[in-house]
Formats: sequence, C-alpha cells, structure tokens
Amino acid sequence: MFDPIEEKKICPYDRSHNILASRMAVHITKCKKNFPNMRVATCDFNVTHKIPIPELQYHHEICCDRRVAEVIICGTQDYNPNKFPVIDNTVALGDDWSNEIGTSTYDPTSHLEKNEILRRKDVEPPSVRKNFKHEERHRISQITGNTSEPVQSSSQERVQLPETKNAVKITEETPEEVTQILQRIKDGSKQAFIPK
Repeated sequence: MFDPIEEKKICPYDRSHNILASRMAVHITKCKKNFPNMRVATCDFNVTHKIPIPELQYHHEICCDRRVAEVIICGTQDYNPNKFPVIDNTVALGDDWSNEIGTSTYDPTSHLEKNEILRRKDVEPPSVRKNFKHEERHRISQITGNTSEPVQSSSQERVQLPETKNAVKITEETPEEVTQILQRIKDGSKQAFIPK
C-alpha cells in the first residue's frame, strides 16, 4: 500500500525514475535489463546502492549502511543483535533430585492398590471386566478387613454353601384329593380333566 511519507530514491540507471525505497530492489533488477552497457558496481553494505566503478571506494568510506555492518563484524557493546537473550539454565547430567531428597517418586499404581479406591476397566471384553470386578472386590475386602468374601456369580465356578449340622427336613403333607388329581393328570395327559 502506498505510504505518502515514505522516502523516494532516484534510480541509478535512469535519473528520471523516482522509486519508493521499499520498491528499489525490485525496480533495479527490472531497470538493469534496459541498460546492459552501463558500468556500475554494487555497494558491499547495501545491494540497492549502484555506484560507478571509479567512485566505489569513496562510497564505501561514506556509505550510511557501513555502520550497521561494522557493528555486526566488530561486535561493539552498544549493539545487541539479540533483543531477547535466552538465559542458559542447563543442569548437569549427573544431577538426580530424587536421590538428594531421599524419597522415591510417586507411583500411582501402587497407591491405588494399597488404598480403598475402586478401579474400573471399561475397554476390555466382558469376561475380563467381570474377572477384574471380582478381583477388585477381593482386594478392597482385604484392605477394609472384611473377611467375608463376596459370592462369585460366575456360571463356571459355583460356590458351595456349607451344610448345616442340625438340619431339619420338612416334609409337606398334601391332602389325598390333591395327590389323586395329580395322578389322574399324569395318567390321562391326553384327555381333558376337570375336577369336581
């Protein structure tokens, strides 16, 4: 975009060309093709400075861009190319802070196994999740001190309940009419039976 305040410079190839300073490098490459026989040299400090060869040494002495190049080369103190210097905070390779403190690092797995925290497995197959739930119940019951272990409802392993020592067998006495009705139903299962 055109800036009216921006400085204009005169083209070294054609004095009638007034070019914006920001566009001078592009213009010089185009204008050089129109003047192939013109004998000019490029300044060492700024490529947009095209100087006749006999005047080149004098231009190097008075060039306004010479100071910038000298500061970079000589490294004077008033010039700092790095505006935001990075402070070197490297730590020696042999340092191990865990040994200095005398404690081990935090292990979340051992913390979960030693405390009453219920864990879950959500992405495993159903059989793995079921076994994991049973193991978790067993682990938590050991932590809490509850010795009665929950009954596993797996179809593969059934827990047998202990028999009671003083078990009393209860026999049910059914009326004679009911037994007769049941017997008739069994005998004549193909016939319809309606009790009276």
